Amino acid sequence: MKSKLAARSRRTAETRPAGARAGELAAREQARQTQVAELTTNLEGLRLQRDAANGGLTESKVLSRPRNRCRRRTSSNSNR
Repeated sequence: MKSKLAARSRRTAETRPAGARAGELAAREQARQTQVAELTTNLEGLRLQRDAANGGLTESKVLSRPRNRCRRRTSSNSNR
């Protein structure tokens, strides 16, 4: 069944004027470019969320360190 549909699709594409086919391809390309732009925007939003979450995690790790451990690191860093 799929081969019959593919053959019919090929015949239809072959008989269509080149201009119509070019117009269809241009429309498909524009739709794909729009889709890529939307996905890129979504990805950037997810990256911002990740960065914010990582920043909060780092801050909570620093705040949860025992005080004497923080002092030791600070004093050893100042000797360098």
